[in-house]
Amino acid sequence: MGIVGTQAYAERMPQGDPKVPRPLSDRIISSITLMNLSAPMALVVIALLTALSWVAAYFLGGGTNVAPHWFYIPVFLAGLRFGPFGALTTAVISMFVAGPLLPADVATHTPQAISDWVSRGIFFILIGQFVTLLFGGVRRMSVREVHLQTKVELGTTELQAREARYSALVENSSDLVTIVDRDGTILFQSPSVARVLGWDAESTEGTSFVAAFHDSDQQRWRTIVDFLVEDSDGEMVAEWQVRHADGSWRFLQSIVTNLIHEPSIGGLVLNSRDVTDQKTLEDQLRHQAFHDQLTGLANRALFAEHLDQALRRQSRVGDELAVLFIDLDEFKSVNDLHGHTLGDELLKQAAERLRTTLRDADAIARIGGDEFAALFEGVALGLDASAAADRVIESFAQPFLIESLEVFVTASMGMALNDSGTESAEDLIRNADLAMYAAKTANKGRYEVFSTNMHSTILDRMQMELDLRHALDQSEFEAYYQPIVTLPSGSIVGAEALIRWNHPQRGLVMPGEFIGVAESSGIIVQIGAWILHQACKEFEVLTRGVSGGQSLGLSVNLSTRQLSDPLLIDTVHRALANSGLEARRLTLEITESAIMVDVPSTFRVLTELRSFGVKIAIDDFGTGYSSLSLLSQIPVDTIKIDRSFVTNVANRPEPGRLIRAIQSLANDFGLRTVAEGVEDLDQLEALEGLECQAAQGFYFARPQPATQLAELLGRDTSISVVAT
Repeated sequence: MGIVGTQAYAERMPQGDPKVPRPLSDRIISSITLMNLSAPMALVVIALLTALSWVAAYFLGGGTNVAPHWFYIPVFLAGLRFGPFGALTTAVISMFVAGPLLPADVATHTPQAISDWVSRGIFFILIGQFVTLLFGGVRRMSVREVHLQTKVELGTTELQAREARYSALVENSSDLVTIVDRDGTILFQSPSVARVLGWDAESTEGTSFVAAFHDSDQQRWRTIVDFLVEDSDGEMVAEWQVRHADGSWRFLQSIVTNLIHEPSIGGLVLNSRDVTDQKTLEDQLRHQAFHDQLTGLANRALFAEHLDQALRRQSRVGDELAVLFIDLDEFKSVNDLHGHTLGDELLKQAAERLRTTLRDADAIARIGGDEFAALFEGVALGLDASAAADRVIESFAQPFLIESLEVFVTASMGMALNDSGTESAEDLIRNADLAMYAAKTANKGRYEVFSTNMHSTILDRMQMELDLRHALDQSEFEAYYQPIVTLPSGSIVGAEALIRWNHPQRGLVMPGEFIGVAESSGIIVQIGAWILHQACKEFEVLTRGVSGGQSLGLSVNLSTRQLSDPLLIDTVHRALANSGLEARRLTLEITESAIMVDVPSTFRVLTELRSFGVKIAIDDFGTGYSSLSLLSQIPVDTIKIDRSFVTNVANRPEPGRLIRAIQSLANDFGLRTVAEGVEDLDQLEALEGLECQAAQGFYFARPQPATQLAELLGRDTSISVVAT
């Protein structure tokens, strides 16, 4: 590329006329020696001149001393054109053919003797040969000059052709050729600058090329110039941003060659090509490699790189840093229920909400699935990160609006601090993940700060998840039943099925110890299906021989994940069909929080369940989310008053007022109420005074296996039958 630029610039220098006229001496010599004529034409001319010399010798000759001189001319010409052999042949022919034609001697008036003209002829031939050799040398010198001139002309023509080719290459090349002095002033600019940068080649000459460089590239130019000036034959490759005529920036890759000491150049030659599209593609590929395509956030690899850099800075300046690990609660349920399209939109909105909420974070990334992470540098004992976590919890309390649907998704978070300065990037990410796991286990929608004792807790949790899967295969679960009684009579009207785990090493494990793990791991769907099938089958069998048993109702809890399970309707159908239990006797209990995850979807599922006779109850009513405004929309049959209101109903007035309001609301909507957690007589009397319709709790009976419930029902011969 440097040659092209050099030739293009040299072309603009003054050049001599390649069609230089031949010298006069060359033209004279060529004419005299008959070199301008072909060999046949030269023979004809020599023959004519020989004949003419014969005539001249005969009529104009001045005797024997003069006559032979007329023959010199054709002999000379023959020697010059055809060499010594030509001169000798011409001389012999003239001597023997024209000799007798010589005039008589002027003194004796007699013809010249043969010996005389022979001797004269021999002399004439020798003189002719001498002159021929002399003029032959001249001719050879002329020929060499002609050849030399021809070579010069051919060289000039070839040089012109080469310059024309180089000029055409420069004119039509997609690359830009620029020659500048060491200060960056433009000495030459190829026409392609109009296409590459939108500049006018002529008007830019004399201006500063470097002035169009981006500020970040100015120092690079000065460094390159300083290096090349010291190296007279140096060459370097560099990339820089140059301002286009339209104001945009173009990336140029230039080969800079030092030709300052070349007389025809006298500057630095830059052969540049536009690599903007290539740089754009590289940036896109780099962005794709280090960013999540769905949300646009950094991915796990880029987040780890940011964290590594932050740790290196921390080692120098000593500031603390924190990693916040964020997981969306119930995302899998939403994704399974509504499909991946809505799930992807939820992730995008969640990412945008994190950007807005965590704008002071040094980096935000999507680690994978529904997990995100944020990095905070220079935090003071985790206060900044803790405040950020609180903001995220508050932000995620608001619903997401997706395709006119309101979707509730909370966030569980774990925080890891590097206050000791000894943790690696992998350690911090793992610790934050463990803390998030602990937060999800304790109670969703909160955050936990990592502590060293979490390792054993998480290991226990992981072991429990493994044991739960094993428990399903080994039939270690058992259904327990707690009676539900009507008030004020106290007659049993049904029972709530509760699950227990007969662990081979730990013994009987209560639901509070494993339901959270089952819910977060997703295995709750299989466990819920098992308890539904088992309870329907056992309850149908144990109530067959009881008087009025066919009117007793069975309540079974549904988890949030089960409610979003697309196979839930089929699961309920199969449980009823396999057990023979009538659908009107089955009540499915769901929590307020499960309803509020996706109200339209919940409404659709519950409506379909009630369409074939199954009843619906809201469990733990009055806690979590407020669903009072939805009671007129959601198909519900029963409200179960949470035990937190029942505990102090006999001691404080506030719980009683709340229960009375719930009871009044239920009456307005035609719903039954069941008070949970009744443990003593005072509570029972207070609930009867508030006109609660039914209750359950330890005061009446503890949860018990199916065999004990059968005995209890057998002893109670005065079971009241409640209209259904």
